[in-house]
Amino acid sequence: MIVGEMVLSAFLQALFQTLMSGPFKSFFKRRELNECVLERLNIALLTISAVLIDAEEKQITNPSVEKWVNELRDVVYHAEDALDDIATEALRLNIGAESSSNRLRQLRVRTLGDFLERNSDHLETRLEKVTMRLERLASQRNILGLKEITAMTPKQRLPTTSLVDESEVVGRDDDKDEIMRFLIPENGEDSGTTVVAIVGIGGVGKTTLSQLLYNDHRVQNHFGTRVWAHVSEEFDVFTITKKVYESVTSRPCEFTDLDVLQVKLKERLIGPFLLVLDDLWNENFADWDLLRQPFTSAAQGSRIIVTTRSQRVASIMCSVHVHNLKPLSDGDCWSLFQKTKTSYMMHDFINELSQFASGEFSSKFENGCKLHVSEKTRYLSYLRDNYGEPMRFEALREVKFLRTFLPLSLTNSSRSCCLDTMVSEKLLPTLTRLRVLSLSHYKISRLPSDFSRNLSHARFLDLSRTELEKLPKSLCYMYNLQTLLLAYCSSLKDLPTDICNLINLRYLDLIGTKLKQMPKRFGRLKSLQTLTTFFVSASDGARICELGELDELHGKLRIVELQRVVDVADAAGANLDSKKHLKEIDFVWRTGSSSSENYTNPHRTQNEAEVFEKLRPHRRIEKLAIERYNGKKFPDWLCDSSFSRVVCIRLRECRNCSSLPSFGQLPGLKELYISGMVGLRSIGSGFYSSPSLRDRDQQPFKSLETLRFDNLPDLEDWSDIRVTKGDLFPSLKKLSILRCPELTGNLPTFLPSLISLHIHKCGVLDFQPDHHEYSYRNLQMLSIKSSCDSLVTFPLSHFASLHTLEFDNCISLQSLQLSKEHSFGPNALRNLRINDCQNLQRLPELNLQVTVTVTNCRNLRQPMEPQPQYHQFHLPRLNA
Repeated sequence: MIVGEMVLSAFLQALFQTLMSGPFKSFFKRRELNECVLERLNIALLTISAVLIDAEEKQITNPSVEKWVNELRDVVYHAEDALDDIATEALRLNIGAESSSNRLRQLRVRTLGDFLERNSDHLETRLEKVTMRLERLASQRNILGLKEITAMTPKQRLPTTSLVDESEVVGRDDDKDEIMRFLIPENGEDSGTTVVAIVGIGGVGKTTLSQLLYNDHRVQNHFGTRVWAHVSEEFDVFTITKKVYESVTSRPCEFTDLDVLQVKLKERLIGPFLLVLDDLWNENFADWDLLRQPFTSAAQGSRIIVTTRSQRVASIMCSVHVHNLKPLSDGDCWSLFQKTKTSYMMHDFINELSQFASGEFSSKFENGCKLHVSEKTRYLSYLRDNYGEPMRFEALREVKFLRTFLPLSLTNSSRSCCLDTMVSEKLLPTLTRLRVLSLSHYKISRLPSDFSRNLSHARFLDLSRTELEKLPKSLCYMYNLQTLLLAYCSSLKDLPTDICNLINLRYLDLIGTKLKQMPKRFGRLKSLQTLTTFFVSASDGARICELGELDELHGKLRIVELQRVVDVADAAGANLDSKKHLKEIDFVWRTGSSSSENYTNPHRTQNEAEVFEKLRPHRRIEKLAIERYNGKKFPDWLCDSSFSRVVCIRLRECRNCSSLPSFGQLPGLKELYISGMVGLRSIGSGFYSSPSLRDRDQQPFKSLETLRFDNLPDLEDWSDIRVTKGDLFPSLKKLSILRCPELTGNLPTFLPSLISLHIHKCGVLDFQPDHHEYSYRNLQMLSIKSSCDSLVTFPLSHFASLHTLEFDNCISLQSLQLSKEHSFGPNALRNLRINDCQNLQRLPELNLQVTVTVTNCRNLRQPMEPQPQYHQFHLPRLNA
């Protein structure tokens, strides 16, 4: 079933369920309509639902069926609009009841039943029209030859592989953790080969979850052998066994007999293995029993993961754990939506537009052509850069039921456009059924006070990159709103006080605004899945404890103005440790005119340390950034080894801290950036591990790949330590030491994985390869600028893999020494750039393919004629 019909079927189900709910049944009973309208609706809906699958198949080739499906969709849209009116009124009354005092509640708040009664005639008319149209469509099924089909014929699918781009995956952390407990038991107790089944509907993410598990570093370390086999509907024991054998041996299988093949496979399975059987359909126990024979006597701890749509398959395979995979949560869906490149990809607009781009429900401006619409048009898109003339939109005057108004751009340009007054003043107020509205990138500084009066159905509102200074109060009555985008509204300073009424809001983007604080009662927005920024208020707005009940937050959260948190209890009340879906948190303190006081007041710095200690995030956090923290000591939790998922930490301008946390204890840390720490003078053994763990057998920074020190003006010493297990920084690939003018001594001497080294503005750093034995065998790129003043001769023989070398303003450098391997071998130097090295006297003979750029080296002994060994040689400032 294609997406369009999945949506249509869901609408039909929702329509029936809503009509059969308590308030509606009571309404019909009072109006004596239940036996008439409800029964007719029920019969019509059931009749149409039974033939939907067949209609979906036939509409592709039969224009009459296509017309029938489109008519059905139009009926469903009208029915949904009617139900949405009622649901919105119920929501308004509920919010009013929560906001009012008991006295006002008794006087002013009405019930949904009262609303239905007052609007009974209008509602009855609308439902009668819907019923009659559905009955007419149902009666046409036989004429069109539509048949009842319970399931579509499975279509052949492409084979899957174990590869996955984890950066594009959203959610599934809880599912992954639960299954991981069965793959790698924490208590160490293990049995023989066991089966874990992942069961779910098609497209729910079973394969992706299996890929995440398969590629998890814990799984890679635990299982000596991992095998991925895509099965699908064709379950052939020999073919599957052959796939497994070839994966285990990494060679083609030459056996043609199943018995021989299984015996050979059994011999090859040494140690615990992991086998993934993806997309299994076969429900025959005998087939499975035959397939599993080579695995029955495998090493303890071996596991088989099966993905299937069938509970019976999971049962036949005697699974020790059956994981029923549910659809993504709303929060994860919104996070996935944010990853897409085009606005509102998750909305049914895109799904249906892709299926019915030429149909009457979707219209778009294209290639300067005049817009053609019909009464059934629900979705409109156009390129905002090309259209702004009133005549282009005249055709929309007759469109009353438009759901999506979405200007787009072919590029990610930030260029703003002017919105025609005909659109803003005459067109938009008439579009009372809009679900999606974007005014992004338009030069709008003000919205009418009644802007939101007719937008009660809206779920998505994009006002990003406009010039708005404030939002109208009427926006707070858009009770169905789920997404509000205000990013880069650079003049926006405040949010409306009653924004807390938007209790369905799931996505709020405030990046790039001038907000100073959040309004009071912000914590009522408990449906929020994504909140880009939370501004802590000083007095009359929301305190940080308003975050306490926002447990569904996903993705990244930036908490700004933390210097305003005075009460430690408020910090504890934020309950950051309960927000298990957050992946990133930025902790930001700001300083203004009183910055000097903030840095010197001992009571202030002590309070900030106590506050920060209470802001411990959930153990699943992956990235942390700390900016302008004024405490003298970092919180103990920052280097807690239980934060095994932390991969990136950034410290910026934490001026009062004189030491670094024991980041070496974080087992998964891959990136560490430290900048602007004025008080940091020494990086000692505490950087690698805490005193309580220092004598144990451990390997600090075992996962670190990128390390950057920048703008540390007082740093004098970086201690190199010995470890009893493995190497120090065994995985480090990129090392940057920038603007550390007082740093003396030398660098760690053994960095086996280092690829790139940048040393800039570190004048007294003693980096002399001819005096110290540096083991940087994989170093490919080295850049030294305004650094290492004692460096006279640079021998490249110490760096066998170096292909790019840069020197800039190295005041003592006189010569370079190259080995034959660097001059002519496969690892020969490819790029050499030298600038402003006034004492450089000579260059070595180089390979013909090397690119050499030399500027402003006045003492270099340059031959009269260019030599053939220099591919490029430029001395434009040689005599300067």
